[in-house]
Amino acid sequence: MAEAQAAVESTDEDRFFWNELAEGRFAIQRCANCHAALFPPGPACWHCASHDLTWETLASRPSATVYSWTICYTSYMDFAALVPYTIAIGELDDVPGIRVVARVLHSPAADAPARPLAIGDRLELRIEPGVDGRPSYGWVAAQ
Repeated sequence: MAEAQAAVESTDEDRFFWNELAEGRFAIQRCANCHAALFPPGPACWHCASHDLTWETLASRPSATVYSWTICYTSYMDFAALVPYTIAIGELDDVPGIRVVARVLHSPAADAPARPLAIGDRLELRIEPGVDGRPSYGWVAAQ
């Protein structure tokens, strides 16, 4: 098995995102020109190409609806020990059109994977320490 690579360094475009995540908050970009919400962070708006972007910090536990999901049976590097694991795309409630791809996190007490997801299930975003020391985020079933 290949050794895990070092964490990717933050860039000017995503540094605010990672700093907010380290403080337990999830942030998206918003275009100051056309007001489009943007995620993941980048250098320009993909709607109007403006570089005039601002940041918006979301609720402490953003909620979402399952848009799609899959179970990963193979993996590499840091995720190999997690196989099988579920990845879900959740469309954020507070920011329609923004879909976040993340691993579905299971209860620490659970030995077996949670029941399969269904399109339309409710999710909440949880922020936790990552395997490389950087903060990470994932989905949990909404309470």
